[in-house]
Amino acid sequence: MTAHSPPPIRPKRADAVRNRERVLAAAKTVFSAGGPDASLEAVARRAGVGIGTLYRHFPTREALYEAVYRREVEHLTELAERLKSAPD
Repeated sequence: MTAHSPPPIRPKRADAVRNRERVLAAAKTVFSAGGPDASLEAVARRAGVGIGTLYRHFPTREALYEAVYRREVEHLTELAERLKSAPD
């Protein structure tokens, strides 16, 4: 490793992956009901995690909104692919 090489990326722990997914699912629900002014504390509470865990994964409200949006686009893309190959 040279002085300019980035440190190796470690895989996320299983509990961190689960917490991130729980936060995303909770955020989708809370944002759908409360709109853009929905409380991030409500998201954390619904996900069953502390607010620090929410901010560790998503340091800003915008980062959380973007992640929820990207996840929804991914789900829609997967659905479209399945529907393309489904019989009429």
